[in-house]
Amino acid sequence: MIYSDGLSEAMNDREEEFGADRLMRTVVEAVGAPSAEAMCQQILRAVQEHSRGRAQSDDITLTVAHVC
Repeated sequence: MIYSDGLSEAMNDREEEFGADRLMRTVVEAVGAPSAEAMCQQILRAVQEHSRGRAQSDDITLTVAHVC
């Protein structure tokens, strides 16, 4: 997985970043996904839920390689 800092630095309405620890927990949960696309969707959904509709302050780039 490769990601830009916009992913881990995504803020919620309480000015809390998504953070590296939460990102790693989310990745561990997503490992069982059936494809790289499904993993990306699960990770991005978690970031969106954390941000609760708050506008992004930085770009988000996420690339996942899924080995079967």
